[in-house]
Amino acid sequence: MHMEHQNLETKNDLIRLDVLMVKVYCFETKEQVVKRAQELSRQIAKTRGWSRIRVKISNVPTVADGQRVCYFFEVWGETSSKHLKKRSQ
Repeated sequence: MHMEHQNLETKNDLIRLDVLMVKVYCFETKEQVVKRAQELSRQIAKTRGWSRIRVKISNVPTVADGQRVCYFFEVWGETSSKHLKKRSQ
């Protein structure tokens, strides 16, 4: 049976806003990769009006691409209704 993905995080009522792929060299530590994903999500959040951003490692397995590895992260947070109204005008 296929179940529809739940987009709500029950603890904080955050929604999944995006999934990021971070492509790094094999020698980078997991801590460095997580830090890079957090920085990237904050940059995206500024332009899209997101708040309360949380980054979680996705269940999508990592993918090797030559000397690089692709990690996937879920970005959770809230959207700003003010930002959405501004963009629609």
